[in-house]
Amino acid sequence: MVRWILGAACALALAGCSPEFDWRSVQVANGAVTGVLPARPQSQTREVDFEGHPLSLTMTMAQAGSVLFALGHAPLPEVLRADPEAARALARGVIRSFYDNLGAQAPDPLPEPGERFIVDGGTPERPMRLEALVVLSRQDLLEAVVTAEAGAFGRAPVQDFWLGLRMPSGAR
Repeated sequence: MVRWILGAACALALAGCSPEFDWRSVQVANGAVTGVLPARPQSQTREVDFEGHPLSLTMTMAQAGSVLFALGHAPLPEVLRADPEAARALARGVIRSFYDNLGAQAPDPLPEPGERFIVDGGTPERPMRLEALVVLSRQDLLEAVVTAEAGAFGRAPVQDFWLGLRMPSGAR
């Protein structure tokens, strides 16, 4: 009985220190991707030039505590829709950029599009962890990302995000 009370007290204390996760269903890429985000989502669109291809990248994201959850999509330009190898090279460039942005050595070989991967990087003073999935559909480049300081990452319900993610059938 005492163990149960101590366990319950510890759980309540930890719950009081944890960010609140108010999971909400969201759709991106004109409904091609559905997922859950832990708070009210915000969307931001930026024009980016990636590997010589102009892309309109929209990120729909929510933050809970210090953990950022995001779903992104960019419609593929016609030239990439017509050239699957060029589209795959673009997706691999996006995967490599996650390693570069965290100052981490990219593995050889890189994770493939459609394969979830983890990047540990940052600085010794502020170690970061990122877990991501980059996928190509016939029309879009799609991303799902969770990132946080390494210590906060382990306490967040990251699996809830991944379990709620639905990518289009046939995506690679």
